[in-house]
Amino acid sequence: MTPKQDTSTNHWAQALRAFNAERYKLAALHAEKARASMPRDARVLLLLGQALARSARPTQGIARLRQARKLEPDNPTVRVTLAATLDEAGRRAGAPAGPGAIGVGVGG
Repeated sequence: MTPKQDTSTNHWAQALRAFNAERYKLAALHAEKARASMPRDARVLLLLGQALARSARPTQGIARLRQARKLEPDNPTVRVTLAATLDEAGRRAGAPAGPGAIGVGVGG
């Protein structure tokens, strides 16, 4: 493992720990650092997207989740997380919740 990979792994682990402790801003910070050297890792983008969305930055979170979906379009975790995040963002904006709202987000 190269020093750069080791640092990325460390940031990934710190992001995951912070996320599990519901410290979403800190999780986003570490996930961004991990993404800097692993920009095409869908797991990093998934975690970053969730952390951003939960730290009151849903637009940025959704963008990262869409990037993860492009990298792994058949990954059910990515698809469901994106759909749920879109649904939650829509409810916060006053849009009706429900299966129709989710279906639009997943395909878009």
